[in-house]
Amino acid sequence: MPNIKSQIKRDQTNKAANLANNSIKSELRTAIKKVEALVKEGKKEEAENAKAQVAALKADGKALEEIMEKAQKDMTNELLEIPN
Repeated sequence: MPNIKSQIKRDQTNKAANLANNSIKSELRTAIKKVEALVKEGKKEEAENAKAQVAALKADGKALEEIMEKAQKDMTNELLEIPN
């Protein structure tokens, strides 16, 4: 437990931000799993629509850029490749 008042406040804001970040990452992982499942089933049109949903989440703005590392973003893009 920190003794400095500003650090106590900072810990509280960090916890709140962490919870928000976790929900965003969870949404993204769920959307990616949905795309993967549709690709395995061979439903390419539905997979494209689901991929658009993931793109919307990724384009959601600055928040996702601050949450994900570059390597994680690249891996996500690779997972979303839909074979022809």
